[in-house]
Parts: sequence; C-alpha cells; structure tokens
Amino acid sequence: MAVNVLDFRASAPSTLSGSNPVGVGTSPTFLADVGIFLPAVSPNRVEVVATVELAGAFERVFLQILRDGQVLYSSIQGLEEVYTVTLEAIDFNVPAGFHVYTFQASKFDGIPVFASTRTLSALALGPI
Repeated sequence: MAVNVLDFRASAPSTLSGSNPVGVGTSPTFLADVGIFLPAVSPNRVEVVATVELAGAFERVFLQILRDGQVLYSSIQGLEEVYTVTLEAIDFNVPAGFHVYTFQASKFDGIPVFASTRTLSALALGPI
C-alpha cells in the first residue's frame, strides 16, 4: 500500500562524537525529543525510533517514549556494562496538530547508569 510522508524529524547528537553522557537515576531523565506536525488526514501513523547507548554493570533501566507527556511505549532493559538499545514504536491515528515525542530513562534503584549517544526520530505517514 502506498503512503504519503506527512512530516519527518530527527534529533542529533550534540557533539561530533555523539558522546555527552548524562547520569540516569531513579527519576525520569530526559534523553531526546522531537516535534512533528500532522495535518488532518486519516488514517495516519507516526513511526518513532529511539536509540541510546547505556553504561552500567548488571543494572536494569526503564525506557519510555512519550507523546505530549503521555506514555506511548515502555521497555525494561538489563545491562551488562555497555549496551546500545533501540526502541521502535508506531503511534496510530494521531490527532491533527503539533506533537512532541520524548525519550526518557530511569532506574529502579539508586545506582546510576550513564547514557551517551542518543537519538530520536519520528516519521509521520498518511494516505496518498
């Protein structure tokens, strides 16, 4: 089935090496966000892809993708030192207008992990 690209946005690492680590603790830590505009077409979908490199020995990290502050997708990842995680979510029948997709991480206990290279992209598709 043919589709029409309605909008596309991607975040980019803030340094050339892509490495500006942030600590991830028990409260949600912002990793990346993108804003995307959807016209009034139906059906539509937004394909969201989030990637982060995490470092921490034998830890569990809770990752979330949100749309306008509401959880769209969640995942628990176990770490064994350095681990690159990619999450993919599809958001169907998104209301028309501007929406912000956010990628965040948190921990279950007090031992921090570090998140370095992180990206987030959103591709809005609709009918031709």
